[in-house]
Amino acid sequence: MDKDTFAQNLAFELKRREMEKAELARQCGLSRAFIFEITRKKNPQNSSLDSATAIATTLKLPLFLFFLPSPLFQRVVSDLPENPKQKVTVAAVLKAVLGYYLRNNE
Repeated sequence: MDKDTFAQNLAFELKRREMEKAELARQCGLSRAFIFEITRKKNPQNSSLDSATAIATTLKLPLFLFFLPSPLFQRVVSDLPENPKQKVTVAAVLKAVLGYYLRNNE
């Protein structure tokens, strides 16, 4: 798991949503310190796929999205709702990725 990419993408998404790290921690049941460590690209001892899944689930985004290269992640999430009411589907993410590549390769 590329924790640096995850951390960078998470920080971008929190900023995009204007969401505080403490609020994310509260919503996903992780400690505030843990979220702060992740977004500072530190490697918390208890970081795991489970914690990454909890974060992605709370933000209603597919987990794999956080492991895309940061420029692509930023472009793709810019085409998604800031605060989705339901989980964003893989199909919606793939549509955004495809749209990104089509716009940049014409």
